[in-house]
Amino acid sequence: MFYSCAALTEITIPVSVKTIDKLAFYSCYGLDAVYYERDIDDWMNVSIHESYANPLHIAAKLYIRNTSVTEVTVPDGVTIINSVFSDCTAMTSVTVPRSVRTIEDLAFWELYRA
Repeated sequence: MFYSCAALTEITIPVSVKTIDKLAFYSCYGLDAVYYERDIDDWMNVSIHESYANPLHIAAKLYIRNTSVTEVTVPDGVTIINSVFSDCTAMTSVTVPRSVRTIEDLAFWELYRA
């Protein structure tokens, strides 16, 4: 969708987005921030097909309701954590409840860069 859009500096992902497909944000090197309008539960339900589809691959900063995501508490009842936090280097801690049964590949990829 925004493939090689170097001028893109921030993006607001509306709640209507349920899937971000391959290469959607590939080479968007100007991207600095990703904003999401709903809560962390809804963000965790967005299906991201690969690391280059994840806007955080470049931006590394996620804002939920205009608040920077640095500490995440995965809501109780969530059973799968997908790659929605991959490359989110602004995160400093994650709390995972006992309800989680699966943490997908790359779920917390590159968090050590922070």
